[in-house]
Amino acid sequence: KVNDGKFIIIDKMSNKTRLISDGIDLDIHELEPSPPKYIIPYRASVFEVQSDSILYFHKNEMQVTRLLNISLATDDSLLKCQRLIVCITKPEDEFFRIKEYQCDLPYVDITNFTLNGINGDLLLEKKYLYAEEAKATKFYLRTTRDKNYPYRPGKITPMPQDQILGIESPFYLKKVSVENGKIDYFEIPSNGNPAGNLWIDRIKILAENITNDSSLLAVNDTLRITMEGYIYSQGLIQVFADMPILDPQKRHYVYCKIGVFDPSNLNRITINCAQMRIQKGTIRSGE
Repeated sequence: KVNDGKFIIIDKMSNKTRLISDGIDLDIHELEPSPPKYIIPYRASVFEVQSDSILYFHKNEMQVTRLLNISLATDDSLLKCQRLIVCITKPEDEFFRIKEYQCDLPYVDITNFTLNGINGDLLLEKKYLYAEEAKATKFYLRTTRDKNYPYRPGKITPMPQDQILGIESPFYLKKVSVENGKIDYFEIPSNGNPAGNLWIDRIKILAENITNDSSLLAVNDTLRITMEGYIYSQGLIQVFADMPILDPQKRHYVYCKIGVFDPSNLNRITINCAQMRIQKGTIRSGE
């Protein structure tokens, strides 16, 4: 048993700290040697681990992930995290100056994140994350783009299929559900005007069959996503997407519906970023 412990990981190549975990409480029962294939030499039939915080420093040296009040127990195969934050450590103007091309500056804040139905044996034996459901009760994504910079020469943003297949460790999430989400998009125009803003709130997301496991993709390679939210807190928008992960042409299929909406709300972004003002109008529905 360990109370109020601390764990640090240091990168041998750079000699820089990669991970710090504080306030660790660990309770282990029935400890025994692991099978030969396991990465960890010993395993416990029953264990509980809690940590006040985990701070992970990304290799790009501009991004950190912080997890607060984390717990994991084998008796219910449940990981709980009170809050998960991903943010950039550099000031906004410095971030874009370092990048030197048009990209997105992200900030993510997730509340009450849980992973349910974790397969502990797969995680220990093959570093394979298998879980029945990932869930969050609140989600906020803020992303900013600076149009004063060019697009990256010869490069495009990787397609979602490439990003999923590019994750080194194998994983499978049967279902991901998010409630009470908000996406804030800010665009800094190249004309010297202040940033424009587009947001969607009261978001609900359900995604199914998220994996990079080739054996599972051979049976069913389609990631399905449904999303519902409100543009500028007013216009209902529904999105239904099918994404075949193994499609060689990277094709995916999206169908959207929008409800009653006053388009003059778009002035929050069009006036500063497109020099366009919508004086009057009504959208009754759209597809």
